[in-house]
This record gives sequence, C-alpha cells and structure tokens, in this order.
Amino acid sequence: MFWKGLYGYLIAFFFYIRGFIYFVSMYFFQEKSEALKFWFHMIALSLGSALLVLAIFGQEILSFLGWIVLFISVAGGAYLGYDGYGGYRIYRQNSKALQEPGDPACERLAHALRAAIASLTMSPMRTRKSVLMVGR
Repeated sequence: MFWKGLYGYLIAFFFYIRGFIYFVSMYFFQEKSEALKFWFHMIALSLGSALLVLAIFGQEILSFLGWIVLFISVAGGAYLGYDGYGGYRIYRQNSKALQEPGDPACERLAHALRAAIASLTMSPMRTRKSVLMVGR
C-alpha cells in the first residue's frame, strides 16, 4: 500500500511541477508558446492538483492513472506524428522546387547549396573555383 500511495504523490508532483515550470518560464522569461502547449500545461497543472488531493485522501487511483498515461501517450504520439509529417512535407516541397529547372532563384539556391556541401568535404586541395564549378 505504501508504494501505491507514493506513486500517486510522485505522479501528482510530476504533473504539477511540469505545469508550474512551464508557466514560470512563460512569465519570467517571456517565452513564446503554442496554444496546444498552453492548454496541455493548464490540464497538467489541474491534473497534478487533483491527483494530489486523491492521493491525500487515499483513493485508489492506479487504474485512473493508467488511463491518463495511455491517453497522454497516444495524444503525444499523434501530435509528434502530425508535426513530423508537416516538417517532412515542407522538406519535400523545398526539395521539389530545387529539382525543377527554369526558375533563376531556385537555380541560385541550388547552386549555393551544392557549393556549401562541396565546401564541407574533406578534400584539402579544393579551391574556390572548383567549389563553384560543382554541379555544372
């Protein structure tokens, strides 16, 4: 029984501290944030307080905590998947724009990228002229 109670206190402490640190950093350090992160930390702060009250009163909260952890895990995975897909989509659009010939701005950008990549190679004999000739 001791470990179940300790687990409730630790989870309550985790959620409360997570929300508290987030809001302190937003207020004192004027950090910018997204609306989704704001609401998640509001829920975390509230959940931490509620779990602390349940742990103090000795309520059985392990099954409730299991569902909460499952929900947070699935929601976090979905958010990371959505955010990762958005970044990958932007990468693919930029890559496609670099591959399409004709636009002088894109060709200059592609040339600059090739020159930067070539300058990072380990060949010590590479000169400025040979770097600029890459891709031609």
